[in-house]
Amino acid sequence: MAPPKKTKNNAATTAATAATTAASSSTTNGSNNSTTTVDELSKKDRNALTSVSKLYDEKKYKKALKEANDFLKLHPNNIDCQCFKTLIIYKLNKKEEAHDLAKSILRANLSSFTAWHTLGFLHRQDKNYAEALKCFRNASKHNKESVQILKDLSLVQIYQRDHIGLKDTYTTLLHLQPTNKGNWIGLILTNHLLGNLTKACSILTDFFDVLDQKENVGLKFTELQLYKCMILEEMGEYDQALSILKDNEKQLLDKLYVKQKIGELLLKKKQFGEAEKIFKELLKANSENYLYHQKLWEAKQIQSLDGLSEAQTKVMIELYDSLIKEYPKSMMAQKIPLKFLDANSSLFRDRLIKFAKHFLTKGIPSLFNNLKSLYGNADKVKVIEKLFLDNYQSLVDNQTLVVESSVAADAAAAVTKEPPSTFLWTLYFLTYHYDRVGNAERAFHYLDEAIKHTPTSVDLYTTKAKLLKHQGNLDAAAECYEYARKMDMADRYLNTKSTLYALRNDDIESSQKIFSYIIDKNENFLKNITDFQCQWYEKEAGLSYMRQAEYGQALKMLYYVEKHFNEFIDDQFDFHNHIQKKLTLRSYIQFLRWEDNIYKNKPYHDAAILIIKKPWTPKPESDEEKQKREKLVQQHKDSPTYDSEGNIIEFDDDPHGDRLACVSDVFVPANKFLDNLLKYNPDSIPVHEVACQVYIASKKYQLALVSLLKLKKECPENPLYHRYLVALFAAVEADKEIKDTDKQSIADQREQLLGGADVTLAQYNEKYAGAHSDSVAHRFVVGEALFAITGDKNQALAKIMDLSGAATWKNCQDNLNQIALVFGDEDAKRYREICHQRFPTAKCFKEPEVKVATPTTEPAGALETTTTETKQNGTAQ
Repeated sequence: MAPPKKTKNNAATTAATAATTAASSSTTNGSNNSTTTVDELSKKDRNALTSVSKLYDEKKYKKALKEANDFLKLHPNNIDCQCFKTLIIYKLNKKEEAHDLAKSILRANLSSFTAWHTLGFLHRQDKNYAEALKCFRNASKHNKESVQILKDLSLVQIYQRDHIGLKDTYTTLLHLQPTNKGNWIGLILTNHLLGNLTKACSILTDFFDVLDQKENVGLKFTELQLYKCMILEEMGEYDQALSILKDNEKQLLDKLYVKQKIGELLLKKKQFGEAEKIFKELLKANSENYLYHQKLWEAKQIQSLDGLSEAQTKVMIELYDSLIKEYPKSMMAQKIPLKFLDANSSLFRDRLIKFAKHFLTKGIPSLFNNLKSLYGNADKVKVIEKLFLDNYQSLVDNQTLVVESSVAADAAAAVTKEPPSTFLWTLYFLTYHYDRVGNAERAFHYLDEAIKHTPTSVDLYTTKAKLLKHQGNLDAAAECYEYARKMDMADRYLNTKSTLYALRNDDIESSQKIFSYIIDKNENFLKNITDFQCQWYEKEAGLSYMRQAEYGQALKMLYYVEKHFNEFIDDQFDFHNHIQKKLTLRSYIQFLRWEDNIYKNKPYHDAAILIIKKPWTPKPESDEEKQKREKLVQQHKDSPTYDSEGNIIEFDDDPHGDRLACVSDVFVPANKFLDNLLKYNPDSIPVHEVACQVYIASKKYQLALVSLLKLKKECPENPLYHRYLVALFAAVEADKEIKDTDKQSIADQREQLLGGADVTLAQYNEKYAGAHSDSVAHRFVVGEALFAITGDKNQALAKIMDLSGAATWKNCQDNLNQIALVFGDEDAKRYREICHQRFPTAKCFKEPEVKVATPTTEPAGALETTTTETKQNGTAQ
């Protein structure tokens, strides 16, 4: 669905409409609005009122205010001019004064729909949609036939998802304007959203009679017919939907979608033979479309490629043998069999050889990404490794690739000599392969050989940066990616990734410098980032600031992500009117459904969890700080700054996030985000982990228990499940003021959680330690729990400081942060030293570098630095 043309400040246009509507409405309903109506005004005064409206529309607010005041000296009770004045004052950034004036007008004229309408617009511009809805309802109550009021009411109702009220509004609008197509569309959509599918379909059928003859062909006709099919499909009326598609197939413009939808409906009707024909035809148009392949399996009554029976595997082999013959150049037809073929079969190896050869000989770097899905099968990983090692040796010895068994058996078959680039991409694949299986030494071995072979390949340096990152060597990784970026300065992807690597290295200044190459240098960097809603940068910068304990700045960046999601929600207003003209109703319904679940999106999910995890400081803003801030805000109100389009530039009264970081009640911001996360991400493990953390700390034990049971169900072996289980029981035992109901609820679940009604926490912890003796992550939470249960710090640290067994540097970094919180800085320092021995290249375990200024001949302010530690070997020079 194409978005409407969006102005910088859509709210200003809306407000102007409100003012104009308010003034014109009283022309027909003057006795209800003011003691001096428009009809009673002289021609000169009517022209003066029109001039105020014109000046407002032209954004000449100060001049408009002067003329409004002059008019009100002559007609002090004229509501139309009073409402104009209210909106003008609002646009002059005197919002409180505007609200006070609007309310005083309303108190003097409670039955004035103009006054209610104007106050509603003020609330809407303030994004106080609940109050705006009340005002618009009252305005409509006092003027039941105002189309403009009803339209404004409908916009807020759809935003608030007041579908029942919206249905009544559109029903009224349709009675007032029976030929207005937008009213028909609104009523159809509302019934659809309410689940009244039969009614929606019936009104849509009647709507076709309202359309002009020229609208019964082309794009609008196509969209309406496909939308009707969508409704019928949701009703389960597959026959009717098929009938519409087949009867109008020649008139419908989107031929591929129509054919695909026919195939999907046939599948739902279990007419598998007909469906198979449809999707085979679609493959002729695009044999690389994965969805077409997937639907073709379903036509063979195979829902998934995992766990196929012997008979199903035979069916799939026959199917793809025929598809490969028909589409010999289709990579998708060659790739899919690798998923279901047996790793030990010669057919799997032959198909793999043929598939890989295309990428290696053509120099396509994405071979590993195409095979990555096979790495869940250990047997297939062994076959892949052996094949590429054989390829490597064959290229070294004979400059040839390994061939399929049928070719190898043919003595007369010619063997092609491969160019040097084939050897390069074989090395490239082996690098990624060994990195994936956790053998960093061999990964670097093949990568260094590839760089020696072709030192000018950008892909090799980006890969080296990735390998260094996986080892925790973040400074060397950032330097290596920057080296790659400078090899191709015009590549925006390289620029973006180099920025990301700098952020992960906690080098905010460098990240801004690098990213500035591809954004507008004339505007403030942060404004550029937020205007483009660059959420990945905001999240990574927030993480970086958090690692550096700059919590105010971290929250500042993370709250920008939340701001963008609020903007996405507000963007709905731009689509409602647009959709009634374009009639792309399927996309609109999908858009509204996406908006209803907007907080499921990963950027919001990740940012909200980071905000909750932040160490909150229970410190309210001091009176002195408040007065200073309010003074700055008032100065901005009195002398606002405008952009090139005449819109007021928003004033930031907390540039460093200090007020965000210091709150009087630390659980208020945490609960705000947690409520959204639990509502929209009920199956997310990280969400339930932070829920346990927050609810245990705030003594909401029953809520903590709910999340703990969810963790037990989804990930009983997760170390954090053990941490919060022990924390919950320890908190309940220590809390002398616990409610009886909470205590009983926990007691009722004790047997299920601890494995027995009489099992103590110490016994449970000991048993858990025995079951996970080879894991550093599990051993850490065992030691942490031991300290919480017994208070024996020495025994706890003995387990925690033992880094033998399975571990990752990222996991140990999390442990390091936790030690600092639980045990203190001295023990954290000791743990850092032990981790540095285990992960010598990981930056987070090194002692911070001390930068020393050295003499320089550069201009004043330019410094060269020397560090206490040499750069890591392997960094690109």
